[in-house]
Amino acid sequence: MLFIDKIINAGNCELVIKWNDGKQQILKAYFLQANCPCVSCQMGDAWIKEDVKINKFVVKARLGLQIVFSSGCQKGIYSFNQIRSWLKDL
Repeated sequence: MLFIDKIINAGNCELVIKWNDGKQQILKAYFLQANCPCVSCQMGDAWIKEDVKINKFVVKARLGLQIVFSSGCQKGIYSFNQIRSWLKDL
């Protein structure tokens, strides 16, 4: 079973995610908010600046990862499967 071993907020502009199978991915704050699953971001109501920052993140048990952005967005929860799927895309 895949799970995240460690998450590092690198300079508030990207997350470094280390998986238990040894793979690692780096996700930029802009990419994460552009792919935010919250309703406001999905409907295009949120205007995303390229210099958006990650203020903090919270692991929501088995649900996924909630990220608080400098833009004020904080409602989306990224599933671990969604995050892992980006490993192939990046």
